Amino acid sequence: MFNPAQFDDNVATNDSTWTSATLQPRVTCLAADAKGTLRAVDRPAKHVRPAASCLLALCDGDLVRIVHHAGTDYVTDVLARRQEGEQVIDTGGQPLKILATRLELVARESIGLRAPRFTLVATLSSWVSRHLNLRPGRLWLKARHVQREVRGVDATHARHVHQRADEAMVMRGRVGSIRMDGVLRIDGAQVHVG
Repeated sequence: MFNPAQFDDNVATNDSTWTSATLQPRVTCLAADAKGTLRAVDRPAKHVRPAASCLLALCDGDLVRIVHHAGTDYVTDVLARRQEGEQVIDTGGQPLKILATRLELVARESIGLRAPRFTLVATLSSWVSRHLNLRPGRLWLKARHVQREVRGVDATHARHVHQRADEAMVMRGRVGSIRMDGVLRIDGAQVHVG
């Protein structure tokens, strides 16, 4: 952890290591040792750690810019990668929050979101897709009003279907039929047919 006083020109400091020369960046490559720990090839005896501004996860063979301070080599940014592959943003276990007036994620193939919990809060949410597949273990929907418009076939296949209306239920169509392979029971205080 750095000392904020070291960055204040109005506060005196006795740290003799705090000079402008110690903050001169250098460019070097990273290499993994036998244990998989990344080290700078020009100073393999020292450990390197990503700076707070470097969110890209470091990989073996990366060409990086390093600033040395207080005995630690901080990787400020990754200039080039030895080989192409998956790019990983690593915040070191800390939460990540993005603030923007508009945020758009564009992927040529796919976008995947994986988390133990997923929360979406919006005044207006629009989902536009040619095919939408939902496979939840349990789906619970609560809304003031629900309106569906299906141009084709609306089919429901379930072991049991239970529908309840507290006031009124209306089923209307040009042609209708009710067919049961077993027993059909109609029960009501009044039953009107025709």
